[in-house]
Amino acid sequence: MGWRIAILLLAPYVYTLILSLHARRSPQIEIAYEKRALAPCVGTGAQPTLTKRPRAADSPAKPQTAGLPVRGWRSLDLPGLRLETNLPERDAEFLAVAAWNGLLFLQRELGLPPADRPVKIRAFSAEPAFKAYAETVEAPPRTASFLDLTLDEIVVHRVNTWQLLGETLHQIAHARLRDAAPWLQEGIAEALAAVEFVGFEIRWKPGSPVESAETASLLKATPEEFSKIGTARDRRAACRALVEAAIREGRLRALLN
Repeated sequence: MGWRIAILLLAPYVYTLILSLHARRSPQIEIAYEKRALAPCVGTGAQPTLTKRPRAADSPAKPQTAGLPVRGWRSLDLPGLRLETNLPERDAEFLAVAAWNGLLFLQRELGLPPADRPVKIRAFSAEPAFKAYAETVEAPPRTASFLDLTLDEIVVHRVNTWQLLGETLHQIAHARLRDAAPWLQEGIAEALAAVEFVGFEIRWKPGSPVESAETASLLKATPEEFSKIGTARDRRAACRALVEAAIREGRLRALLN
């Protein structure tokens, strides 16, 4: 009886460890990462040039980070995207290239022109430093990522590799769709965070319809009203379902016009 109880107590920890190990290393995207880039989504056939700019250990990442740990921070640049991070070099390059391809995928699928300025991402390797930084810019409480409109940058931290990429893609959608209706922003952000990386391709992940009593209210809500409708989880699910329905029906671009 004792060994059965021990197994039941240890099972959640073993399962979490397996998921974490799987999230840190995916065979499909690892192939792409070894080549330093996924196949570009814009059909030009041009491979990106990843420019690395290591930062001196004693120089701040930017004026707003004064007093925060900056040792080991580096910048990585791709066309239309800049990543500033203290992630290990290999993880930083993976995030930069995968996020860049996600940005290109979003722009292609929605028919968006390249942004006037690069999408800026600040990725922390651990939660404590992320929280300390979030307090300096008055970020929303209890969040794993946010879009800082004042500094015009996406701020994220890593729990595991796929969570970090999903949070980053979610915020990239918000950064590129600031003028869209709140429900459309959130729906596309949720859908982009869940895209599938299959070999050298990115695909929307098929979704299932979600019935929501708040759907009609979400469609008409102003930014101020949007956050007060239902729970955050229900809002995200309903908005994603609306966007996935538009993807299946081939009318996603029309929603932006």
